[in-house]
Amino acid sequence: MNNKEFIASWFDCKVNNREVKRHVYGHLCADDNAVYSYGRHFPLASLCENGFLLNGDRYSSTTSSHQSLTRAVCTEACENGNLKFAVIPFTVLNSAELTPVKRIEIVDKTEEQFRDVEYTDSDGKKRVREDHLLGGSVIKYADRHFISSNDPTATWGHGYFLTELTELAKTVDEALESLKPDLVRQLEDRLEDPEIQLDLILRQGEWFFVKVDQQAFVESVRLCKGTSVMEKIAMPYEYLPSGDSSRPHHRATRLIRVGEGDGCYFNERENRVVDYGIESGFYCRGTIRHDNREHRMLKLGNGREWYLALRNRQVRSWSYDGRVD
Repeated sequence: MNNKEFIASWFDCKVNNREVKRHVYGHLCADDNAVYSYGRHFPLASLCENGFLLNGDRYSSTTSSHQSLTRAVCTEACENGNLKFAVIPFTVLNSAELTPVKRIEIVDKTEEQFRDVEYTDSDGKKRVREDHLLGGSVIKYADRHFISSNDPTATWGHGYFLTELTELAKTVDEALESLKPDLVRQLEDRLEDPEIQLDLILRQGEWFFVKVDQQAFVESVRLCKGTSVMEKIAMPYEYLPSGDSSRPHHRATRLIRVGEGDGCYFNERENRVVDYGIESGFYCRGTIRHDNREHRMLKLGNGREWYLALRNRQVRSWSYDGRVD
């Protein structure tokens, strides 16, 4: 027996509803719930409601080898048994308290991606390694739905997220669409109009940026703030707020907060509430940079135009600070 055969025997038992009899081989071990690499601290694959979840965490080169074998065996086992599998970092599932894993149902998934990357080893020789990027998955836990995916605006290998959705989604594309704010959806319905500019809607991570009517915005803010100079009220290098308790990371060159959620402003000089005539929220100009460099710098239009910042529609999201396989 070798490593692949031991892993295959575990999948064979699970697909055919048999009890696992062989529990240890070399650096691998198994029980009726999962097969592990170097002990129960690192599950390679675990049973879920309608198939298997594979661990997308990275640990060591030998564990990565075990993961590659597990993927190959799992792919074949699921094809033969008409089951589903998805690859998700188990540390993120634990952070989201989606345990036990066997209660998770896989709704949909997209294929993983691979690319060849040239690098120089310690001896100065040119070599090529294969980089791996997780596919997207929609999963269900009790009556809650989640999407596990990588942000396409992030650099390769970064930007992984697990997000709880506000509504039911049957596919990965449907889940991503459901995260868009209502205003973004409405504007995208008009994008076929040739008069709509391509930089009308931009995005970085969980934030969408919608270009506003520049003259109307500037005049409204000048009127309500009681100043003739926009630069005096635009905060330089200010952060957009985080959607949870974590530290914010998206920083705008210039940022103005309009209203307190009601689209109005209290003018102390006149002792009255003034209606902005524009939507309350955060308006940005210049560039948007991410502190952790998970996302490429985003330039907002020509750099002088104002955009309304809208956070995506989500219940909560969990990112990943470690290594994803």
